Amino acid sequence: MDFYGLKVFGLSLADIILERFKDFMRGQPEPYKFLQVFYAQEKERFLNSKISDYIMKQNKSKEEASILARQGFVSAVGRALEKS
Repeated sequence: MDFYGLKVFGLSLADIILERFKDFMRGQPEPYKFLQVFYAQEKERFLNSKISDYIMKQNKSKEEASILARQGFVSAVGRALEKS
């Protein structure tokens, strides 16, 4: 599978976001003050990757790809939060 341009086997998108979040938490002196930064970075990565996939692999318009990617991000974050 390919999430955000990374080849990952056996991990769901929620698992990847959770692992990145753990890394982020370890790398910040006061991580909860910077949650917005983490969220914005992950959202941008996800949307760019998914929009590109929808346009190139499924022939979606840019507008439709953007809507689908945003919907997918909300679901992915929800699954990641449920696991944490």
